[in-house]
Amino acid sequence: MSEAERTTKAETLERRLNELRLVATEWARMDFPAADAEVARRISSVLRGISERKVKFLLEQYGQICEVAKMAAQGMSGKQIAAAMGKTEPAVSILRSLAIELKVLQTVVDKGAIPAAQPIDHELSYDLAQRLGMRITVYVTPPREPSEGEDHYWSRRIRTFADCAASRVTRRVLESRKLGVAWGTTVSSVVEAICQQRAWRDRSLPLTAIPLAGEMVGSDARESRSCSALADKLVSAIVKRGSALSLRGVPPFISTKTREADAKAVKRYFHNLDPVREVARASTELDAVLTSVGTHDQPNKLYTQELTQSGVSAEILHTLSCGDIGGVLLEMPGLTMANRSRFTRIKQNWLGMSEETFRSCAARAQASQCPGVLVVALGGNKAPVLQKCIAEGLVTECFLDDELGKELLKRV
Repeated sequence: MSEAERTTKAETLERRLNELRLVATEWARMDFPAADAEVARRISSVLRGISERKVKFLLEQYGQICEVAKMAAQGMSGKQIAAAMGKTEPAVSILRSLAIELKVLQTVVDKGAIPAAQPIDHELSYDLAQRLGMRITVYVTPPREPSEGEDHYWSRRIRTFADCAASRVTRRVLESRKLGVAWGTTVSSVVEAICQQRAWRDRSLPLTAIPLAGEMVGSDARESRSCSALADKLVSAIVKRGSALSLRGVPPFISTKTREADAKAVKRYFHNLDPVREVARASTELDAVLTSVGTHDQPNKLYTQELTQSGVSAEILHTLSCGDIGGVLLEMPGLTMANRSRFTRIKQNWLGMSEETFRSCAARAQASQCPGVLVVALGGNKAPVLQKCIAEGLVTECFLDDELGKELLKRV
């Protein structure tokens, strides 16, 4: 072999090793289970040149393929890799070839055919899980672009977080029979991500989605993020057999400008409506809830704006409440008797599910291993309210960004 041929061969080998190294790095970040049949189907439909059976085999062998790729990247020969893995050299050669095909699949991921997972901060996830005694997944926050405005960055940040959390959230949802659905920007983004994946419609068990509160009024955007709208979208996206209850036309709360006696009469009226009674009965049997937590100073102040327009000033909210879970206001610790009375008056005008609904669902999860209360949230400012929810037994599992995860870790 001439010097030029040896140089060409060395360059080719180095290029392949770099490809293998990339495969090992990138595929270690993917967040779906090996041999997922739906992932195989979707990849196959995009590539067209690789059968579902071949894609599924690639995913099944993914762990060993990455192991071979890492060893090759460290300069080990095929013979050395074979000895280390207890395989024959031809088998190692096949695994190397498959690694190149996985690089092709990664290209499909990059093009958006299937969602690539945002890196998970495994160390932070583990530390929080150990401290709090629950399952927690923390996703790394994407960096902000130099010329990116605050609103655009938050929108992209929420969308990226939702795309990454969607697959794990869906797996939990599919373990449920009666699912409570809250509202808000983060929850609606996760639901949209689940709907776009549309990968779980083969579930045979029926699913009932139950809105946890009525509808905000005033704009199409608010209606599209309502509990009823999101419950309907979820059922349509992930199951063949299912139903979504509705609270359309029912407000989430009664204005505090209403006289107390009149407010009680209005509350009785709504509680006697058939849809409201049906939702109330179903909520006592929830085995899963998809919700978020909120503060009064977050960028998307949908709920806060509604409250302030109904007679509760921003100053009062900050004084009396540390935030909410699914719309249920949580009392600020250390209130005076007078302020506690004011807080109770505001909370009594809430028409949605009570704090006890979340607590009961979380308790059922501990007793029966059902999914329980799933919280999706991002932003360090939510750490105090999330800590309170966890301390009061309202949460079963969390999906967080690392900013919130780090702030929460400081407090526990």
